[in-house]
Amino acid sequence: MSAAAISSTGAQVARLHEWAEQTEDGDRDNLERGVSDTAWRQVSVTSRECIGANRCPHGEDCFTERARRRAGEADIVVTNHALLAIDALSDVNILPEHDVVIVDEAHELEPRITSTATQELSATAIAILAKRVQKLGLEADGDDLQTAGDGWLDALNQALLQRDITGRWTGIPAGLDGPLRELKDTVWKVNRSMFAMDPSEYVSEPERAAERQSLMVSTEEMHDTIVRILEASPALSGPGSAAASASSAESPSGAESRGGARGAAGGDVAPSLASSDDPLLGEDVVWLTGEDNRRVIAVAPLSVADLLRQRIFAANTVILTSATLALGGRFSAMLAQWGTSEKHTTTLDVGTPFEPRTHGILYVARDLPKPGREGAPDETVDATAQLINAAGGRTLGLFSSRRAAEAMAEKLRTVVPYPILLQGEDSLSGLVTRFRDDESACLFGTLGLWQGVDVPGPSLSLVVIDRIPFPRPDDPLKQARQEAAAKSGRNGFMEVAANHAALLMAQGAGRLLRSTEDRGVVAVLDSRLATARYGSYIRRSMPDFWETTDRDTVRKALRRLAGGR
Repeated sequence: MSAAAISSTGAQVARLHEWAEQTEDGDRDNLERGVSDTAWRQVSVTSRECIGANRCPHGEDCFTERARRRAGEADIVVTNHALLAIDALSDVNILPEHDVVIVDEAHELEPRITSTATQELSATAIAILAKRVQKLGLEADGDDLQTAGDGWLDALNQALLQRDITGRWTGIPAGLDGPLRELKDTVWKVNRSMFAMDPSEYVSEPERAAERQSLMVSTEEMHDTIVRILEASPALSGPGSAAASASSAESPSGAESRGGARGAAGGDVAPSLASSDDPLLGEDVVWLTGEDNRRVIAVAPLSVADLLRQRIFAANTVILTSATLALGGRFSAMLAQWGTSEKHTTTLDVGTPFEPRTHGILYVARDLPKPGREGAPDETVDATAQLINAAGGRTLGLFSSRRAAEAMAEKLRTVVPYPILLQGEDSLSGLVTRFRDDESACLFGTLGLWQGVDVPGPSLSLVVIDRIPFPRPDDPLKQARQEAAAKSGRNGFMEVAANHAALLMAQGAGRLLRSTEDRGVVAVLDSRLATARYGSYIRRSMPDFWETTDRDTVRKALRRLAGGR
């Protein structure tokens, strides 16, 4: 990490300490001018690192414990997807006991569970862990951990010199299995060193005792992450391989290591997440991201359907609601993600309070070139300018990438007379407020705008979607899921890529009508929505607008709307 980055992180940590004295709930979402993940990690712990209020010197002041106490006294607890995911993955209760779960925006449930079950290994995380071990007084163990981390990073960089191994791994690249095993064994050795320490030494040092317990969980978690990475490779599943040796007596697998750490802790137990050998998670997918010293190996479950079925649906009455659950006009796609089916689930489409057929138009630019990788062609830029000018501004532009949004904004700012606000030039909330307050403004952006933007009234009468938002072809998790579906005889493209696109198209198109008085147009600049076989499936996932491919008809409708306002 550079000196500038360290200085910036230090300033953010200082601001967090000041904020902690003022905030009532410690909720990161309520922190104005947010901080980096690196800074947040310096003042927070994960659910697994938490040693419990009874042993923590800050237990009485802990924001989470305060919230837990209030929740325990309540009849109804309102929480978010992330905490529900942690509760589902944990071996102990995070949320109070409950019989009924109501999940709003339920289309986000599977991605949230997957994200929570995803673990990462990076040189930065190893270095931070090594320094913490050294500060605890185990200098030699910290040095060993840093040496093992440096050896792994050197081997990784050497492998990258030979060939590009970024992206998905279907096997551990040559030269990396040994360093990974060495790192795994070293992390576990450090864990055992802390286990062997005499807890009575810290009777008068509660902060140090808490750090020891936290480090035991952190090293255990890193060990389990490496085990998942090794075991996820089919190429290493044999006698004498890294995967086979990952459960030795000296360096136990995730389930065994948790037993040791929990025995050592006694009393309150840090919640442990389902491990790679837990059938609730099943097969893992591994991939490499980042550049230079910021390389990260991620490992995520191929599917969380079994986990959802057994940990959430089997234990509770569950009601799932969202405006975008019926993909292609049916609930089957979302139910399959959750590990259930229409046979075992009661489904109901209650319709919409809006009238999309008479209040909205879906325009598909059938005459425009199919989107390519080189950015929007001149015909597409010209068509977008025509639509914006006809609408008098009032446009929300939803783009498949930041580069596409920036390129279109740069070109249109020279040919349309209306202000164009661009995601990244200000905070998202600030941009949305300015867009709502200025009826002539346009707002361009990427995924953050596809969902959750609520601008009813005259400030929004045109939603422009540059292309069908299929997942990136190099998305490792989507790629693996698509291949798994195909191997099982199903249509992998429709099950994964088309459903992903259909959900986002439904969400994006839903930005148009936000009140019963709203009128407007959703313009899709991707001709494939009209010409490809999957186009009708995606259109059925969107609101039931009146459809046309005639641009003149749409321009006239937008002018009438602008004139009427």
